[in-house]
Amino acid sequence: MEEKNPSLPPGSHGTPQAAARFSRARGPGNGDSRREGRWCRLRRRAPPSAGPHAREGAGLGGGGAGFEPSGGEAAAMAAQQQLGREHQGITLRGSAELVAEFFSYGINSILYQRGIYPPETFTRVQKYGLTLLVTTDPELANYLNNVTEQMKEWLYKCIVQRLVVVISSIESSEVLERWQFDIECDKTAKDDNGPREKSQKAIQDEIRSVIRQITATVTFLPLLESACAFDLLIYTDKDLAVPAKWEESGPQFIANSEEVRLRSFTTTIHKVNTTVAYKKDSVP
Repeated sequence: MEEKNPSLPPGSHGTPQAAARFSRARGPGNGDSRREGRWCRLRRRAPPSAGPHAREGAGLGGGGAGFEPSGGEAAAMAAQQQLGREHQGITLRGSAELVAEFFSYGINSILYQRGIYPPETFTRVQKYGLTLLVTTDPELANYLNNVTEQMKEWLYKCIVQRLVVVISSIESSEVLERWQFDIECDKTAKDDNGPREKSQKAIQDEIRSVIRQITATVTFLPLLESACAFDLLIYTDKDLAVPAKWEESGPQFIANSEEVRLRSFTTTIHKVNTTVAYKKDSVP
């Protein structure tokens, strides 16, 4: 009989090296050790559901257009500019943009894998050296863009502590999964005269590892057996005024849950720790 490694997440198998990729934590799985703050969310309509189908895949991508000289000269120029950006240091503004971009890709990865939207509403893009998936649903794309832009501002001001993706049953409204991204910010960066000595390439390498782990969670997360919807919650400093079109919210904890910690990444200004919690009684 095969002996299972007890340090592996439920439903997964492998070597001790594979086990080190995840860390299980028993208990409520909804830890709230941040300084006192408030929960809020951007108002939106309920999304259509693809039904209870988890899929393989990963995140969201984004693109951009710019000046394009012709021929090989354009490619050489683009490569040189990209290389320069990847190896330069990181500023507070640059850190805020990188972290917000990660959230955008990570959220889309979760929505695709967990079957919250139909698979045909996603398209493949290249980012972080990976093939990722980005929504083509106009309403969802607009909603996520609005959240991302607001997160950039709050990350730059160091007033956001947590972003949470909540997945719940449409029929019962029961919370089934809770993806939590805890954010630590070094506020001394506001007084920095120059960039921190960590390259964007090094940061993106760390982000790539986290995205891969988000994708790998399908090996142990329980199958979502009913049609589900999602919500995005933001935990900010208490004295922050909730913007127009946003509303205060509760944390939407899971009463009886198992929690798995994923890898973290840091820009030296912002550090992001990722965990996913799911209902214990959903596990066979």
